[in-house]
Amino acid sequence: LLVVFQLIPLPSGWAEAISPGTGSLRKELMADIPPSAGSQYWTTLSFYRLATERQLRLVLAVVAVFVVVLNTYRQEAKIRRLLTVVCLVGGFVALLQLAQVLSRTDLLYWIVPLAQGYSLRGGPFGSYNSFAQFMNLSIGAAVGFLFLMWTKDLRGRRFTLSDYLRDVNGRRIRRLWWLILMMLFAVVSIFVSGSRAGILSMLAAGLAVVVLTLVSRRLRGMGWGLTLVAGGALVCLLYVGLDAVFERLASLGNFSEAYNLRWGILQGALRAWKQFPVFGAGLGSHEMIYPMFGILDVTATITHAENEYAQIAEETGLIGLGCVLIFMVMIEVHCIRCIRKPAPSVRIIAVGLGGYGLLAVAVHSWTDFGLHKPANACLAAVFCALLTGLAGMKKSHKSLPAGELQQGVSRSTRPIAAVMLAVVLGAWTWGLIGGDAARRGESHWRKAKIIRDAIRGKGWSAGNEEYAQLIIEAQKAVRLQPGNIEYRFWLNYYRWRSLSRVRLDKTGAIFIPQASVSHVRDIVDDLNLARRLCPVYGPAVSLAGELKLGVLGEPEGASLIRKGRKLSPSDPMANFAVGVLDALEGRENQSLERFGKASRLDDGLFLNALQFYVLGLKKPALAVKLAGSNLVYLQRAARLLEKQPDCAELTEKVRSKIVVLLREACQKPDASARDLVTLAGYCTRYGQFDEAVGYYKRALDIDYGNVGWRMALGRALAENGQISEAISEIQLTLKLRPELRGAEKLLERLRERQYQSPKTVSE
Repeated sequence: LLVVFQLIPLPSGWAEAISPGTGSLRKELMADIPPSAGSQYWTTLSFYRLATERQLRLVLAVVAVFVVVLNTYRQEAKIRRLLTVVCLVGGFVALLQLAQVLSRTDLLYWIVPLAQGYSLRGGPFGSYNSFAQFMNLSIGAAVGFLFLMWTKDLRGRRFTLSDYLRDVNGRRIRRLWWLILMMLFAVVSIFVSGSRAGILSMLAAGLAVVVLTLVSRRLRGMGWGLTLVAGGALVCLLYVGLDAVFERLASLGNFSEAYNLRWGILQGALRAWKQFPVFGAGLGSHEMIYPMFGILDVTATITHAENEYAQIAEETGLIGLGCVLIFMVMIEVHCIRCIRKPAPSVRIIAVGLGGYGLLAVAVHSWTDFGLHKPANACLAAVFCALLTGLAGMKKSHKSLPAGELQQGVSRSTRPIAAVMLAVVLGAWTWGLIGGDAARRGESHWRKAKIIRDAIRGKGWSAGNEEYAQLIIEAQKAVRLQPGNIEYRFWLNYYRWRSLSRVRLDKTGAIFIPQASVSHVRDIVDDLNLARRLCPVYGPAVSLAGELKLGVLGEPEGASLIRKGRKLSPSDPMANFAVGVLDALEGRENQSLERFGKASRLDDGLFLNALQFYVLGLKKPALAVKLAGSNLVYLQRAARLLEKQPDCAELTEKVRSKIVVLLREACQKPDASARDLVTLAGYCTRYGQFDEAVGYYKRALDIDYGNVGWRMALGRALAENGQISEAISEIQLTLKLRPELRGAEKLLERLRERQYQSPKTVSE
């Protein structure tokens, strides 16, 4: 209901009264959009409606699973079948992950390539943390099932390991051993995944189960089963690679290195929560709202807060966090009630479901977002429903036959049931239609990204036909999901790229014909529509500002550019745009700061900044100042400045600075071969051939087979008068690469020179 309330359009005054942070931020961000658009009159508490709707579908799915399990699985036989299925699926997933790791494949299921950032250590999840949470839940089901079988076989007497070994071929005993084997595979797979939080949460939950077995009279003697699992896991790890596991766990000791990113993300999420403390920014809006509050300079998209509790507070406020905590307390109370009741024996599964599975997930959720995965969320809902149902069953409760159950339903409640059924069907119809639209939209978007990558590989200088295909596929995706801010932004970005392919030769500035200005205005209008869908999406604000100021000549574009950078302070393009604006307005120091940050985030933007300072602003000294003491940047600046006829003196100063920095770098024993060769080239340029020879030799000691460097060494030796050594180097070069062009001609010239040299003849 809270999430539905976040999606209801409210008068802007109401929204500001309910959530002042939301109202004030929306008013600030949407101030430039004309009132006729209606954006100021109706608004939602969610900053990104589409993301909230997506998460609402997941919530509905989890609620449906919870309700069905709660009302259906109230008999021991059904619960056993359900736990059997969970254990089988968990065992299969564990075996799949282990098989893929041992086979050293790089394909999921040996046929599907993994997306960037995913690992086969995470099994079919791709993410090893989400995989570890699923396996911990599966182990919880196995522990509960194991305890259930134990108590059914115990029947009031102490049962030892020797009793089981005597009846090792019995049906019950075989199932027990298979269950222990499944737990063994699951434990090993968690270690192999390398999920440190998964391993720690597994150990914490395992310790809780051990304590329960020690203090509970009905569970005493069960420790041998857990001991078998632990011992078998150790043996398997010795085979798989225990050293790699310990190396992974050793990184826990360096907190700053291992958790610096997560801690930074958590701090940003808490800063966002302070802005919207009561109702939050909208479920699922973290990806969009986080950048303006983040403290990390990273270009990667932060899709989740890496902490479920912090993300719930950020997206749903104190009300949402309170709902979750109250639910957790309720489940914990149910778990304790089940554990404390000695009969019936089925209630003993609470030790596995709550004492292990849910506890492990609760611990792991402090450092990950695994419950955002449908598999983990639904399985956790199954556990919660079983515990709730078992806690509510009285000691003498027996399931009613179907006929008696129907008689117990009053006729007066049938209309209410019909209304509830209609509501449920309507919600699921809405969810399925939206999910299918998202699926089809993503299909077109994948095609668009393939075309985009091909065009970007050409430097965005493709023909009209390729751009037309790109825009058509993006438009199809937008029509299927009109509320998707990313689809809309990139569609307009592609449209702008197709219009901005012509550049002036002298300055490199974009040339827009007068006939295309109306198309630019259409792009700006569509960007404004996209901003209404998600006001906090920085790239759309920045692009609208750049087009307004740079093409349409509207001064308010400057404020939009600055707003875009405020919303996305780690976006390299947003920082670059503000850097250009600061330079044009005479704020040179601020411009250098923004260009510097943009270059750190995206190294390719440094050259653009150089061209702007040198060709556009005609202030090459700022380009040198921007390069600072960075050797790579100084070399790029020197290459650009040497092409400018009026920058000869400045170019020579830059080269001198490069040489000084290179000499300092090459004095170190661990100097890189690239720096040595670069310095050797400058020494050759200034006639310091003896030094050049020494640097080339040091570089070749590092990379013996680099024939290009050997050719350069041969020329330096020749210029230094060491003809015989030069000939030897060129001959060695030809041995390494006989087909090298120019080497034979150089060798002939050196031999002629050797023959003509009196010094060589006398020797």
